[in-house]
Amino acid sequence: MIFLYLLGVILAGYFIWYGSGKFETATDYLGRNLSDGVKGASLNAIASSMPELLTGFVFLFFLHGSDGYSGTIGTTAGSAVFNSLLIPSLVILTVTLFGTIKSIRVSNKVIFRDGIFLLLAEIALIAVISTNRIGVIEGWILVGIYAIYFAYMFITMSKKKQVKEERKKDLLQQATDELDTKIKNLKSISLLVYSTGIMALASWLLVYCVVEIGEGMGIHLMFVSIILAAAASSIPDTFISIRDARKGNYDDAVSNALGSNIFDICIAHGLPLALYTMIYGDVIMTQETTTNSIELRVWLLILTAITILIYLLNKKMTKWTGLLLILLYGVFFIFIFGRAMDYNWATELGNFLTSFRN
Repeated sequence: MIFLYLLGVILAGYFIWYGSGKFETATDYLGRNLSDGVKGASLNAIASSMPELLTGFVFLFFLHGSDGYSGTIGTTAGSAVFNSLLIPSLVILTVTLFGTIKSIRVSNKVIFRDGIFLLLAEIALIAVISTNRIGVIEGWILVGIYAIYFAYMFITMSKKKQVKEERKKDLLQQATDELDTKIKNLKSISLLVYSTGIMALASWLLVYCVVEIGEGMGIHLMFVSIILAAAASSIPDTFISIRDARKGNYDDAVSNALGSNIFDICIAHGLPLALYTMIYGDVIMTQETTTNSIELRVWLLILTAITILIYLLNKKMTKWTGLLLILLYGVFFIFIFGRAMDYNWATELGNFLTSFRN
């Protein structure tokens, strides 16, 4: 029976990838005038992180309370680690091993901008979940952080200089162009609605299968979500970043991964929490869920800081950089597996990570 649910996870991942592809097609057109790095961190990141947002809604409104919240935080935490380590490593290896270049360069401006906001978001989240009760205020604090980040990106967006002077058009041509633009905008918006519906249904299937796998194997839902739900929902981020890298848009490829993490923490985590608690009241977490949540977020904070240092210290990212990032993800995976199996060494390490609360 577990095998059938695993197939369900794979099927959900396929439809998430399909829906995200359509969503991204629409946002590509709507965001065609954005500068490099901004599009990756905003529209691309939102498009690729819609599955995490929808999955967060399904977990909370389907399971409710502490169980629903543990699934939400597990998915967003696992996805964030996946985005920070695996996606950049796959981008680097794809370009350096299968492309014509041996290394890539990413703007320090992009890394500083997204890295600083990401670290601030993670610190804020650790503070938010440091008690057993979490509610509306905490949810909107996270959403507010993303609103500041989003506004900052567009305020500081560098405008490209016009190299060629636009030739004058007569009134008829101008009216035709405006009509075409309106039609394309309408099609893009319709595609957004359609793709969101596909991803919502796929997210429901994903949550259902993950819950059944956790219960069938006797593993805490959070740990199952960290690996299975996070991997399935992070498929779009992977393909979008690899595609950007193949086009030479390295800033977009990396900023998509980092920007997706900020979206996951602040919106995919904060918005479902804020709306859920507005309707049902505060979420009262079990001590186990609180402890596990803080463990995950401290891990994520440490790994994010290490990853940003790797980006900043390596002016040129080679295949060795990619392999190092994969190694770091392997360390995280082994820890999660150890915690899921209740191995003593993993439990002791987890206790050390949360010792600052005492």
